[in-house]
This record gives sequence, structure tokens and C-alpha cells, in this order.
Amino acid sequence: MAVDVLASHKPTFRVNGEDKPSEDVKDRFRKLNMFHIIYVMESLSSMASQVRNIRAVMITAMYNAPVTMDNYYTTKVNHGMKTA
Repeated sequence: MAVDVLASHKPTFRVNGEDKPSEDVKDRFRKLNMFHIIYVMESLSSMASQVRNIRAVMITAMYNAPVTMDNYYTTKVNHGMKTA
């Protein structure tokens, strides 16, 4: 998925239902590391609903990963501490 985005010549990508400039999306994708990918895969595996457009979901999830990952793991840790 990341290769498709980074190699694309499209002027925009649809992220979160909005058209974002291609260079902004590519910049965000270049910042991804293995921890972001693991986070996206964990998040997708816990989704309860059926995904119709996996490409759109993956682009959105990967685009948002650098800004949402810390909150996700902090919430998981805090939740785990309350139940322990």
C-alpha cells in the first residue's frame, strides 16, 4: 500500500473522506516505521465491522498512524492498569 502511494503521480489522495494533496500524504507515509505498521495491523485486526474498501481504510489508517499511535497505546496501558 505504501509503495502505491509513494510511487503514484496522482495530484490528491482521499484520506478520511477528504482529498489531501499528494505530497502531504507522501510526506506522512515517508515518516512511517515498523511500529506504525504493527499498530495499523493491530487496529485493523480488532475492527468488528466488515471492510468494503480495504485500500481506502489502509491509506487512512497509515496516514493517521503517526498522530494516533501514542494515544492508542497509552489508552491500552491505562485500561490494563485499571483492571489489574
